[in-house]
Amino acid sequence: MLGLLRALRIWRAVLTLLLLLWWDGQSWTYRGGVTAERRARRQQQRARWLTAELLCLGSAFIKLGQLLSARPDILPAGWVAELAALQTAFRPSVLIRCRPCSSESWVRAVPR
Repeated sequence: MLGLLRALRIWRAVLTLLLLLWWDGQSWTYRGGVTAERRARRQQQRARWLTAELLCLGSAFIKLGQLLSARPDILPAGWVAELAALQTAFRPSVLIRCRPCSSESWVRAVPR
């Protein structure tokens, strides 16, 4: 059940991002017309939202955000600057620590 909820949360974030990117690409969605300032402000809001979503989705998605923050050729500068916060703000100590298991415990756990 938890796996299904996680999958739904991931797909909700992906579909929301795609919808927002489409919405931002439409000139009629900007009140008073499209200007460079309005477009940059909206992109910054979207980048903040994406950063928050990646933090909520977990370490693999944080790593994806860190990777994207190092690629200014893929994303606009505003997005890269916002995602760069993941490089310094996230610390591995936040992750749940797993206790190491020996190979003997694996051998005993497998039924023969």
